[in-house]
Amino acid sequence: MRHDREMIDEEQARAVADGAVGRLAATIGHDDLVISGVEEFPVGWVFYYCRQRWLETRDLRYLLAGNAPFLVDRRTGRAHLTGTARKVNYYVAEYEAGRHLCREC
Repeated sequence: MRHDREMIDEEQARAVADGAVGRLAATIGHDDLVISGVEEFPVGWVFYYCRQRWLETRDLRYLLAGNAPFLVDRRTGRAHLTGTARKVNYYVAEYEAGRHLCREC
């Protein structure tokens, strides 16, 4: 675990999220996944992503379903998948309480 003075910043977190999104893109076969939004929380940042083609066209054929955002922990610099069944605040609270498990963990 990192010491407080070694916490990552948003730019470093975005690089971690880019890597996680890139690995996911390779897994699901979409080469155009991009980060589309970010929210900051005390524990870190939540990065949302979608297909670039959807951003450009808003054509529903390119809409990505089931794309759980990534939480990047500001202390560890690790990315964690959240979920899609509940609001992101729920997943952040679960992570902060130590009850979070994902395939990235």
